[in-house]
Amino acid sequence: MDERDFMVSRELGKLDFNRPKDETELYTHWCRIAYAAFEKWDHKEHAHLFWELHLCLNGSVTIQTDDTECVLTENSFVFFCPKSKHTILFETEDYSELVWGFGIEDNPELNAVLCRQYKNTKVFRTEKEMLDSVSLILDNIEKAEFGYYHIIRNELYHIFTLLARRAGAENSSIYHKEKNEGTLFRKYIYENLSGDISAEDAALFFGVSKRTIEHVLKKEYRKTFSQIKREMKAERISELLRETDYTMEQIADATGFSDRYSMGKFFKKIEGETPGEYRRGIRK
Repeated sequence: MDERDFMVSRELGKLDFNRPKDETELYTHWCRIAYAAFEKWDHKEHAHLFWELHLCLNGSVTIQTDDTECVLTENSFVFFCPKSKHTILFETEDYSELVWGFGIEDNPELNAVLCRQYKNTKVFRTEKEMLDSVSLILDNIEKAEFGYYHIIRNELYHIFTLLARRAGAENSSIYHKEKNEGTLFRKYIYENLSGDISAEDAALFFGVSKRTIEHVLKKEYRKTFSQIKREMKAERISELLRETDYTMEQIADATGFSDRYSMGKFFKKIEGETPGEYRRGIRK
């Protein structure tokens, strides 16, 4: 062991390998390898209420969707949004694919980001990182040794991460054109106050790291993502109380709270009075 090995070991020791409770939950409806020689393909137009990945491993297939024909060849894929209609027109006898249908649980913001990227169905080349995950999945299915289930699940999650990263890459071109990065991040927070967004969500949307988001906001505003979001929520509640006749339930929904009580508790902590007291005070 040399000094570099020692330093790598030290860094490894600092990592938290516990799975975060707020990590995006994926629900797999199906995941398998489909072989043309053994399939009875459903050539009728159909759609699913969840995401579906078709990744060609061998041969080729022609898939019709939205008046567009997508031809998949080895190491290419298409990714269908929920409710996207499609059908298989033709497949070669040696065609095989990884097909994975899954849902993203309780994360409408992430679903929206992915839909913006993948709503216009097109063929993508499969990057090496994704192919490595597919290889690991196939190896572990064949061996079925201890822990294989967890390895496969983690590799599927990795494939999903790569798909999400590709979606963020499109938005990163917007990010790099914006001179005032902080303004762009603040705008994102304001436009998503009705959702339970985090710095991780913003990082995914813009195709940058969470650390970049926090660094820019701290540098330009001396505040964290959470602090800015909290201030904006309070300002938005005040604005709606002053300028609209929204009920407390409507204001809570518009500012990302589950009910009027949690919104009222939050507002009183920030402003020192309840939403009702604030509204009565400005309307005297």
